[in-house]
Amino acid sequence: MTLPATPGPELVALLRRELGRLDERIGCLTRNRDAIRDYLEPRPESAAAGARWVSGTAG
Repeated sequence: MTLPATPGPELVALLRRELGRLDERIGCLTRNRDAIRDYLEPRPESAAAGARWVSGTAG
C-alpha cells in the first residue's frame, strides 16, 4: 500500500487510532512477558523449598 505524501484528516485519525491500539497491545505483551519471566526466575527462598520437594523431603 502506498501512502499519500500528505495524508488527509481521515487517514491521520485512522493511523492515530491504530497507533493507540498497537501501543496497548505492546503494553499487554510486555506485561505478560515480564510476568512469565518473573515466574520462571528462581528465587533463593523458593529454590530451596523446590529442591526439598523434588528430593522427597517436603512435608
